[in-house]
Amino acid sequence: MYRITKAFPDDRKYGMIRRIQRSVVSIPSNIAFCSGSLSELETQLTSHRLEYISGELLETYLKEILEFKNMDIDLIRYLSRQ
Repeated sequence: MYRITKAFPDDRKYGMIRRIQRSVVSIPSNIAFCSGSLSELETQLTSHRLEYISGELLETYLKEILEFKNMDIDLIRYLSRQ
């Protein structure tokens, strides 16, 4: 992205270019944050041991969390190849 924004006109350097560059940095940070949040949710859902939720409901949520984690991993792999 930095190479692309080099071609922009000088009068755009402090507005649009900076926003684009900040966005590029923000994307992997948000992906990492999401992964951490998913792990935290997974940990918190083990509250079934305290009988707050059923084992069946826990299974459903843990499967969904795993799907999200796999999507995260796939997205990270895709972005690293770009």
